[in-house]
Amino acid sequence: MNDPLTQAISLLADALADEDRKRDAAMRDMALRMQRHRRWEGNVDEVAVERALSGTPVDLNEDEMRAVVTELARQGMPDREIGRRIRRSERTVERLRRRHNVASRWVA
Repeated sequence: MNDPLTQAISLLADALADEDRKRDAAMRDMALRMQRHRRWEGNVDEVAVERALSGTPVDLNEDEMRAVVTELARQGMPDREIGRRIRRSERTVERLRRRHNVASRWVA
């Protein structure tokens, strides 16, 4: 059982499991931060918001976009990158921020 292939597979499996644990911990941390810093109300699918925050393409309603823009702007992400995450233009992100009083990362 100590052949190189078995050892390589074991090491790879351990590395993948470690990455899964790190990702799960990061997602739990993000969900907790969102609950603590929630500044939005309305029709928000928290799973859709979490997916958008992690970079997964997902269709969002206005309230969910506001939640994602609020959190990513708080983290200092530029409007262009936020727009990519929610599949909207940089200008749309600017309008959302202005409409909902979300500060830009460039505002001191």
